[in-house]
Order: sequence, then C-alpha cells, then structure tokens
Amino acid sequence: GWATVLLSGLASAKRPFVAMSLLRVLRASGMEPNVFHYGAAISACEQTAWWAMALWLLSDMATSTVESNTIAHSAAISACARAEEWTAALLLLDQMVKENIEQNVISFSAAASACERAARSGIGGSWAAVLSLADGMEKARLEMDLVMYNTMVSACARASQLQEALGLVNQMKLDVINPDVVTHTAVITACEKSESWSTTLGVLEEMLWRRLSPDVVAFNAAVSSMALGAQWPRARGLLSRLQQLGLRPDLLTFNSALSASQKGGDWLSALSLFSLMQRSELKSDRVTSNLLMQSIGGAPLSEVEVGRGSEWRDALNVLASSGHARTSPEEVLSEPLVLTSLGLSTFPWHEASRESTFASGDWQGAMGLIGRPAPKRRGKVALAARKAKIV
Repeated sequence: GWATVLLSGLASAKRPFVAMSLLRVLRASGMEPNVFHYGAAISACEQTAWWAMALWLLSDMATSTVESNTIAHSAAISACARAEEWTAALLLLDQMVKENIEQNVISFSAAASACERAARSGIGGSWAAVLSLADGMEKARLEMDLVMYNTMVSACARASQLQEALGLVNQMKLDVINPDVVTHTAVITACEKSESWSTTLGVLEEMLWRRLSPDVVAFNAAVSSMALGAQWPRARGLLSRLQQLGLRPDLLTFNSALSASQKGGDWLSALSLFSLMQRSELKSDRVTSNLLMQSIGGAPLSEVEVGRGSEWRDALNVLASSGHARTSPEEVLSEPLVLTSLGLSTFPWHEASRESTFASGDWQGAMGLIGRPAPKRRGKVALAARKAKIV
C-alpha cells in the first residue's frame, strides 16, 4: 500500500527518524503497522547505522505481535554491521534460529561483515567469531560463496591471523571457488601484519599465475611487508613491477618504499624515491619527512661530504617544503630525526656542548628548515660556533 511505498522511499533517502514518526502516525490513525512497514523502517536504520533503533523496532514488532521475517532481521544485522556492533549482529543471527526465522546467505554475510569491520578497528575476538559462521551456514544448509569467504579472510587478515587466512583460502579451493584479487589482497595484508615477507611474494606469484592483476592496494601491502622484513631490494623490485603494470604509485606506496630503503641503509635511493614522488605531483606528509630524515641521518658523514652535499641539503628542506615544519626553532632543531641528520646529539641552547656537537657544521642549513634566522649565541655556545666556523 501507500504506507509501504512511502516508508521504502524514506529508507532510500536515509531518513530513519521520519520513518519512525510515520509508524506512530499510522498507529494513531488506527492502522496497525505490518511486517513490511517495520522492515522498511529498519532498512532506513540500516542505511544510517542506527543499530539501536533497529533493535528497538524489532522489539516493538514483538510487542505488537507482528512476526518478523528474514528481510527485517537481515536489515537489522546489517545496521549492526555498519556500526561495528558485531556481538549484537551475532545475537540477532542466533535469535533467527530460536524464532524459526529462515536464515539466508545475506543474513550470514551481514554478520560476517560486522565481524570484519570490528577486526578492522582492532576489536579482539571478532575474527574467531567469524570462523564459526561457516559452521552455522552448514547447519542452515547454505553454501559458502566468494563474498562470504572474502569477508572471513579479510577479518582474519585484519587480526594478523595469517594461518587462519591461508586455511580459508585452501578451503575455498576445495569448494571449487576461485580466489580473486580481493582474496589475495587480504592475504597479503595478513602477511604484512604478520611480517611474513616470503609468503607475500608467494601470494603475488599465485596472482600472476592465475592471471589476476594486483592493484595498488595489493602492491602497497606487499611493499610494506618487504619494509617490515628489511627486504629493500625486493621492495624496489615490487615498485618497478607496479610501474611496469601501468599502475600509479600513491603516497602509501612511496612511504612504504622509503621505509624499506631506510632499513636497508640506502639513503641515495631514498633521495631518488623522494625525487620521483615530487615528479609524480604527490604531496608528502610527516611520515615521508621522518623517513627521509632517518635515511639521511643513517648515511656516513664522509658520503655526505664527498659529492653529495646538494642531495643532503635537498633532504633538509623536506620538512619546510612539505608544510610539516614546526614554527619554533627550538622545536624543529630538538627533533631527534633532524639532529641525527645533521650529525648532532643536541643543539647548543639545550647544553653548552662540545665542539663535536657541530660535527656537520651546517647550522644555517638546519635553520633553513624553518626559514628564519638563527638566534644570537652567547657565551660558550658562541665560542663553539666560531670554532666550528658556523658564524
């Protein structure tokens, strides 16, 4: 009837409060809302993640002796999923069994999505709960599909449960369900979080063998996995492969590659990566700046002094050019990463330090980070600076 059409329109427009008001109007006019009216209102809650309101509507249905159905309960479970209320989603799924409401693949997929979203937010225990859904589907005589498997693999991946994720992929193959790009990317994410770089390479090889094209998300997780495993040459190879496939590296790609080069002690490659990043018109962030400063800080001073002065000074300008520099010279120059890159332990206004404090002799270069003149030095600080030929 007209009420169902109107409530469905409110659900599409994501207007749960208006839908609730309409239900009250119907009841006040002597028209008792039916399961379709309630289902449309719950669907409006689903669209806006108003899970508590969805549960209240289910409760009101029971009070009004209106029997719920699969659509209404599945919509309520989806509302819980969007709000990352995975325990409530699982309780609703169990309630369907107790009230003899038919469960379907959508019901289980919504519950699995709730667990996956919770795992993504770092909520413990949700990954284990998602595995039990496979048993529930078997009891309901429902077959697992690709979407359900991918959601479960992703939940395990987010919780760093690599072996569980690999076990699910093997089960997919036994069920004659071919893993797709989403499946493999989730497993690579699990490898990254578990710091298993060798498994990452195996997953990428399988993708290529299956003629699946890894996307930037997959490559980012793979490069990050190489960085965590201090496998800079392999990270560099992945970056080259990404470009060969015609994919465009993003900020996360470069930051992961910079991390790998920093751990590999290859400061010149870090500079090259940053130069490539600038040519790609990508704006760096604080992570980029910190990684580059760490790379330069780990370079032997002799390498910096012999023929590499311009690259080193370019690196010192990263904080200023990226817009992440502090406004106070004391704050900028007390940053451990900046001090390390300058070959210093502390700056002189913190201590009247030894002459070795100014080993690099580039006070003016450091002050260029914030684009303002150095403060006037006094006493022993001024003497040390003059001996280091800084002033």
